[in-house]
Amino acid sequence: MSESIIEVDPVLFGPNPRDLDGETEDTSLQVRVHPSEAERAAQALASVVPRFYFVVEDGRELTEEELERNHFLLRPLDSPGWVSDVYRHPDGPYVVIDNNGYMSPEAGRTTAGLVVQALQEAGITRARLTPSPDHEGVNPDEVWIQT
Repeated sequence: MSESIIEVDPVLFGPNPRDLDGETEDTSLQVRVHPSEAERAAQALASVVPRFYFVVEDGRELTEEELERNHFLLRPLDSPGWVSDVYRHPDGPYVVIDNNGYMSPEAGRTTAGLVVQALQEAGITRARLTPSPDHEGVNPDEVWIQT
């Protein structure tokens, strides 16, 4: 079996390349893979999407009870309010993460780590995590896996 090589693009969760003013961060994630591994990559990505909701701005993945208590804090730690289904793209599956336009570096590292682990467990041999392609006006027929 080949060694798994999964790279994380340094601009993942960085400035949104589609925002010419540079005021927002791109909170999307694409798994770029060889077409022969796209289905397994999509399944792996879909398997960890529910966990994204529990990743807070300081990088911790909270339990359901901890996240519930977090909502009652004077200043709750930010976490995603919504994550899209897994969308189809020729370069590989992707999701959009609604994190109010910004994901902290700590939360980004944890989120990427969850995906890397899922891809390795799925036996993906080579992948690169990057911001997704332009997802404005996504065609609902491109939904690959509902999460």
